[in-house]
Amino acid sequence: MEDIKYIQATSEHVNILVDLRIIFSNEMSGKQDKEAEANLRENLTNYFTNEINKSYLCWFATVNGEVSSIAGLGIRVQPGNYRNPSGIWGYIMSVYTLPQHRKKGPIS
Repeated sequence: MEDIKYIQATSEHVNILVDLRIIFSNEMSGKQDKEAEANLRENLTNYFTNEINKSYLCWFATVNGEVSSIAGLGIRVQPGNYRNPSGIWGYIMSVYTLPQHRKKGPIS
């Protein structure tokens, strides 16, 4: 039986979030040169450090202690309207599962 854990990310997990976002970006856009990756890494580190559990909520899963997947929620505030008077909106982003953990069927 696999040991699956779901963890809400905190400032302690910024490096995990950055690494997974870069892996995801490389898979979606292709591997970039070292300078572009270093620039992205710096910007992601700043973003996650400043926004984790403020305007960005994130959870990741581990399987037997190894990070397997991630999902994030960006929260934005804009002027309200009749359907959403508070103006608070959520945007699901950064949903990603590492290739070695895909297609393993439902988890319980």
